[in-house]
Amino acid sequence: NNLLDAPLMMTFLLYFSPSTMFSRRLKFLIIVFVVFEAIILTVFGLNVGAITIILGPGLVLTTILCVLVFIRQTKIAIINLKALGRTMISAALCFGYGCYGLIYVLFYLNNSPNVEDTFLVYYWASLISASVLSAGLIVEYKRIVKLHELKNTRRELSSLYSDDKSPRVVKKVKLDFEVE
Repeated sequence: NNLLDAPLMMTFLLYFSPSTMFSRRLKFLIIVFVVFEAIILTVFGLNVGAITIILGPGLVLTTILCVLVFIRQTKIAIINLKALGRTMISAALCFGYGCYGLIYVLFYLNNSPNVEDTFLVYYWASLISASVLSAGLIVEYKRIVKLHELKNTRRELSSLYSDDKSPRVVKKVKLDFEVE
């Protein structure tokens, strides 16, 4: 059912890319994973066995990438005291995909008879992850709005002072109170 989950999440993680090299590698990984999915679907068909084979590596790849992004964003948030929204988003993704990995093991690999409990864990993990992710998106949106305001202010100041090409002469103020 979630065949597009891993490629779409890896595409979303491109937003957190620290370099163009990382972006290229991640795009290549997305293409390789989609080809992997296509091969599995052509060999096994669309059934529970094929979904089990596809979801496992997808969850592992996405969880590893989420943890790497979370570590990087946490360092940035602690050292530079910024990017808190991105850190919250990556924390929500780490939590969510960690829980989804646990659910994958319980539901697909162990064939747990407690299906209702597994779905309860799934729904709670989704609710908590979505709540933290939404809060992170709001914080990130506010940061972007402030950056656009700052950029607009700089552009206005630049246009205001760009017409005057002559250098400003600053005269020293002489404070001599004894001379009248």
